[in-house]
Amino acid sequence: MLALSVDAGHIYVVRHDGALCSQPLSSLSIESEWTELFNLDSDSSSNNKNNNSNNNNSNSSSNQDIGKFLEVPCAEQSETKRISSSTRLVCISDTHGCHRDLKLPPGDVLIHAGDLTQYNEAEHLCDATAFFQELLDAGTYQQVIAIAGNHDNSLHQSEPGQAKQNLMASCTYLEDSMTYLAPACSETKIRVYGSPWTPEHSLWGTGFSLPPRSTALREKWANIPTDVDVLIVHGPPL
Repeated sequence: MLALSVDAGHIYVVRHDGALCSQPLSSLSIESEWTELFNLDSDSSSNNKNNNSNNNNSNSSSNQDIGKFLEVPCAEQSETKRISSSTRLVCISDTHGCHRDLKLPPGDVLIHAGDLTQYNEAEHLCDATAFFQELLDAGTYQQVIAIAGNHDNSLHQSEPGQAKQNLMASCTYLEDSMTYLAPACSETKIRVYGSPWTPEHSLWGTGFSLPPRSTALREKWANIPTDVDVLIVHGPPL
């Protein structure tokens, strides 16, 4: 399982080998640093594959491991049926209406882990919908997956309007639900689950928020399947 979460200026990644990695988002603001972080050029990517065997024998899996490209293993893969190439996931979150300010690296799938808006502005959500479609039309990504955050009140079921339906026009929207990625080189699918819930922590931004350690919140997170490959949450289910 690969868990992705972005909060408090850091991106947090739990890799399939169990290592917890983090990286300040401020270091990802320059395109060249994105390139270095995700090993986007072919030379560094091939070097990374050679280094992986050495890294697996090391016990020094620390925060520096975030600098290595993350390959997502497919569910139910066996020694006799392995995927020969990787699926590149690009994860962003908490853009709060500033999504166009990001210099995003190319990839196969763009994941937005919530808080598309700052104060639930309709224009932020509308522009995010258009932005996702532009990325798809340009071929930057093959698919966009998004979940809501605590600032995205209009996406909550209790809120009236068509905000959720409009957003779904340009992305796969997950709300306690599953989607599947199908690499072109394999029949085995990658299972992706998204949950928007987060512990209450502010007077504003209360969408998809429940009291910390409450029974209601624990029930939401207890419903997360254990047999997923990629878990997307806005508040880490700890």
